[in-house]
Amino acid sequence: MASLTLDVGQGIEVTSADVLRIRRYIPILDHSEPDGTPSHRPMAGRNSRVDWTELDFVQEQPADAAMLVTKENDKIVQFTMLDDNPIWLNAGAAAGPYHGAKFDLPPKANAAVLIGNKVQYVKETPQQVATIIKAKGGKVLPLDRTMFETAVKEIESWVSEPEIWDADLYETGAPGT
Repeated sequence: MASLTLDVGQGIEVTSADVLRIRRYIPILDHSEPDGTPSHRPMAGRNSRVDWTELDFVQEQPADAAMLVTKENDKIVQFTMLDDNPIWLNAGAAAGPYHGAKFDLPPKANAAVLIGNKVQYVKETPQQVATIIKAKGGKVLPLDRTMFETAVKEIESWVSEPEIWDADLYETGAPGT
């Protein structure tokens, strides 16, 4: 268990093995105004977003939260977000490089990582993603997009297209793109 501090100041024990992703808090994605519109206003105490069996915002900086989680889960590895900030993913629970049949990579993305039914875009190359995921026991997908698309077509009827994590971040003109 990793001991972290929720944004409201309360301690929380996070099961390190269940952590899928740690990244910096992004107000436009992680906070809404009372009317439901995205907010550019930061929330006090929110420095990191931790996706595990639930979603928590914690006071620890992302690198510090990742360090605490990695003490008990060596499958958590650092990748690079499209805005050059680090993001930590559970490579043991990941598959990649992912070449979804229904999307192209946004500008600045070199590869995508699939965790469950979520896609995370990263700056690492497909070969780097494959190497990292393989080293941590995740599922390495074909590096060649054509081979991947052929396999996807075969199973598309029973597998839904994954959701893009932080999709609003990749829309044209969105902050941080």
